[in-house]
Amino acid sequence: MVDYPNSRAAWKKRDTQKRGRELLSIFIVIVLALAILNGLVKTISLKKYLGKSNWDSQASFVSYLGTTPPAVFIFQKEPKRIALFKLDPSKYYFSGDSKLPLVQLSKVIDDKNTSKLVNILAISIGTDIENYIFFQNKKLDKETVDASFKDFASIATPFKILSGKIYSNTMSTNVSQKDLLLLWWQVKSLSINRLEIVDLAAASEEISVGNNQKVLGVDEESLHFKIAPYLENQSLNKKSRNVVIENTTDVAAAATLASQFVSGVGFVTTTINVTGTPTEKTKIVSSDRDNYSVRYLAKIFDCDIVVAPASPRGEPKEPETKEIKVILGNDFSDRYFK
Repeated sequence: MVDYPNSRAAWKKRDTQKRGRELLSIFIVIVLALAILNGLVKTISLKKYLGKSNWDSQASFVSYLGTTPPAVFIFQKEPKRIALFKLDPSKYYFSGDSKLPLVQLSKVIDDKNTSKLVNILAISIGTDIENYIFFQNKKLDKETVDASFKDFASIATPFKILSGKIYSNTMSTNVSQKDLLLLWWQVKSLSINRLEIVDLAAASEEISVGNNQKVLGVDEESLHFKIAPYLENQSLNKKSRNVVIENTTDVAAAATLASQFVSGVGFVTTTINVTGTPTEKTKIVSSDRDNYSVRYLAKIFDCDIVVAPASPRGEPKEPETKEIKVILGNDFSDRYFK
């Protein structure tokens, strides 16, 4: 027979403990912010001290992890979870370079060209990747991952981030302190059961390289299929998910990659057009620049938003579901394709 008074008491105790941890976390962040404002960084602004934020804390946080083996780290806000996708460094990836279209991932890692590395992964996975975190001698087994998760989710982490102690000689990253704080705030209450390790070794296929030779490469379609559910952004406006892509470059693959970028996070590519007038800079065209979906697209493509001209009087009203136009410029194709 269930002892309901004791059950209620236990539930109230757990609820009180949870609220206590939340209040303590809020208090720590407030104290740290006040400490900074009260003289810790008198000569520089808070924004300069914490670095530029590249994450709005609504979309999934994506980063390359330089572990053994290497991996792609994804934190998704809704449903709240963390996934580590293990990569096989011995496999070949499409590079986007016409002179050397296939490269072994281990070779790119050894070259320590981080921009090339994240771009190659972006092409293979079909999502924008800008962040990287390199570790020295850190294995990607469950025991190590669980310990690292508990360490990062601890109350002491904000102090390590703001003091710079988290940037030790065993870790290097381009993730700003502000984004690390935002990430900590999101994962501090996350159950370790919401952490997944996914092995992508099976996502492979033989690729012909000429002279009757083949190499074992990644199956990009399988990679995108496995990872896409963890990229979806539930904060997108349901009435502003349709995207028209206008490719002004001479690289057809640029439009395909752009379509993967937008579809992976929850947009719908309705049309891909090719124009003969080249544009240097990518831009987003929309009648509502304050719409979150529009601003998020601009963040993905790192570009400006151009306000579309209003419809003349007498013209039919805009449809309830508005389309957003992405005009691809040479800056996008030059980044991923040569």
